[in-house]
Amino acid sequence: MTTQQKTTAGIIKEMMVERAGRSMLDSGSHYGYQNDIRVKNNFTEQPVATLDKDGYRKSLYHFLCSVAEVDHENNDSLQEFAKAHSDESDSEIFHMWLKKNGYKLKEEIWTANGEHPYDSEWIVYELYYPWEDMWGSAIASHNGCDTRGGYTLPRIMCNPWEDLIGYSEGVITCDTCGHQLESYDAYSWNVPGAYNNGAVQLSEIYVEEINAHACMKCPNGKYVA
Repeated sequence: MTTQQKTTAGIIKEMMVERAGRSMLDSGSHYGYQNDIRVKNNFTEQPVATLDKDGYRKSLYHFLCSVAEVDHENNDSLQEFAKAHSDESDSEIFHMWLKKNGYKLKEEIWTANGEHPYDSEWIVYELYYPWEDMWGSAIASHNGCDTRGGYTLPRIMCNPWEDLIGYSEGVITCDTCGHQLESYDAYSWNVPGAYNNGAVQLSEIYVEEINAHACMKCPNGKYVA
């Protein structure tokens, strides 16, 4: 089956449960492998965002499904190329395929090198196609144990790379009065439109006795994602 017969959500799901091999960096697999953890947790059925004592988290799967657009022609080409070079690593296959097609890798962004609210790590690649004078992108999901390795064969997308990097916006809402707080970095939270004026951190409004983040406006409300 070619990827043109699959939905974008189907291709992303397939990528996120793909085995990405084992690495000497995996710390004895103490923390488990992300692809196995996702299957165990039925990751496609998880909420778009959650809020608990550990903070605010967003689903990488739902984020990618909401923004990504698969480049079926190039994605099929890479998948077929990978089958013919199965003795090579996924990273080597990807770079060999780029070279074969005359495509240029302009930038490689590893989300593990920064801060974000998503429940997994991924790599975003910025691609340039000289023959068409066009730009594209690719994503690879972290499916291993240690984030220094264990990434999948990339999937090729039509999107500009900026669409896929994952911004940190978030909104939480009181379940009683509807009061909202929003964030642009998943760290400082403000009344919508207030920016950094009177910002709070989630740890400041978390109340252990009720195991929830207490509303700043009404006495009995709790913030939910």
